[in-house]
Amino acid sequence: MRRIYIAMCCLWVGISGVCAQDNTNKVRITLRQAIQIAQLQSVDAAVALNELRTAYWEFRTHRADQLPEVIFTGTLPSYSKQYSKYQQSDGSYTYVQNNALGLNGEISIAQNIALTGGKIALNTSLDFTRQLGSGAYNEFMSVPVSLTLTQPIFGVNDQKWKRRIEPVRYQEAKAAYMENVENVTIATITNYFNLLLAEDNLDICNQNLLNANKLYDIAVAKRKIGHISESELMRLKQSALQAKGKLTEAQSNYNAMMFKLRSFLGMSEQDVIEPVLPEAIEGVRMDYQAVLEKAQENNSFSKNIMRRQLEADYDVATAKGNRRSINLFASVGYTGKDMSMRGAYNPLKDNQIVEATIPMKGTILRVEPTSTDMYVSIDMAVDLLERMIRKYKTKISKYGKGEVKFNDEFMEEDVDNHETVTVTKSKRFAIKPMDVEEACVQMELLGHSFFVFRNAETFEVNVVYKRKDKTYGLIEPEF
Repeated sequence: MRRIYIAMCCLWVGISGVCAQDNTNKVRITLRQAIQIAQLQSVDAAVALNELRTAYWEFRTHRADQLPEVIFTGTLPSYSKQYSKYQQSDGSYTYVQNNALGLNGEISIAQNIALTGGKIALNTSLDFTRQLGSGAYNEFMSVPVSLTLTQPIFGVNDQKWKRRIEPVRYQEAKAAYMENVENVTIATITNYFNLLLAEDNLDICNQNLLNANKLYDIAVAKRKIGHISESELMRLKQSALQAKGKLTEAQSNYNAMMFKLRSFLGMSEQDVIEPVLPEAIEGVRMDYQAVLEKAQENNSFSKNIMRRQLEADYDVATAKGNRRSINLFASVGYTGKDMSMRGAYNPLKDNQIVEATIPMKGTILRVEPTSTDMYVSIDMAVDLLERMIRKYKTKISKYGKGEVKFNDEFMEEDVDNHETVTVTKSKRFAIKPMDVEEACVQMELLGHSFFVFRNAETFEVNVVYKRKDKTYGLIEPEF
């Protein structure tokens, strides 16, 4: 019974070995084929390709920033109904219902100016508000066309630096990809010849084991007839055992090299690679100068040094520009306001408004002239800014703590610098939290053109004021 059990176990092991052998797939691969497979489906090659793709799309994004940008913005119909509380002049409180429906949309085409670092945009927009309830009415406000310019005066030109840095960054990524591909090729060659060497070592160990076993069998026969001693027989048996141990070690090394090459190439576990020994290695003759030129052209390290130097120069320029940052904002366009959409667009009279704002450290210069001709409005804006700078140059320099510098052309005229600001009235009042609409209602009740209040949402001190077009403005300070 025991013999039958042992025989069945041996039969099962044999069948399993045959099945495992049948599941294997022997693949003969040359060195060139192994390199091609590694460059296509190895993990290292995939990582290198993804890094190159990332750098490519970042470069494409940089290129796209130089092209015109079309922006569509809008607000779906919004409905609001709320009650605002305000305090009357006699100290009592009352509530006012505000019930309105709003809708707005805007289309703009913006273009970055690489030469100056500014941005110019062409805009058109339409706002619609319907006041509901008793005495309902519609209000349309249109901007048929407006041209805005944002330009840093002394700040750093980001567009110029990006045009210098981003191409170098992309060249660095391409050089790094080429290096990674070559590293994949070198790793494939190393693993390929390691497998060849392990295979040859395994064949040698098999042959050594066969020879050792044959010598031991001969020694056993000689021992029976007394031609050799027992010690010589034991020595040959030891040699056979050592050969078997080396065979086991060679088999383990072969399996390890097989797994390493197979996993590097991304092949299946059932694939048994049979490397083909190349008959000859292709030789490439290159002189020193050619090698040096190729290294300077394709080496990522040199591109990395160049990019880091440009980024360091950019950081220095940014730090210098932040010391005296002045941004110019100018807007030229047409506006219209009416209770009908047609009236908001036609006719557009006396709406050629030029708005120019120059924010400096601690000082803001702003003009908004209006005329019937756009070019006249532009000339008026320039004249007003120049007169404002000439008139208040001393005060601006004083309150700007010497950070604002003017050219000599603004110092030619003798301006009365002894002009003083006289405060004729001082008023104190308690600031209560309220929302913006309540503040506007309170300003109308008081008959003032502005009103100071504490915003109930942000708890910051804000100012609402009445504009020339009968609308309201909100001033939110920044600290």
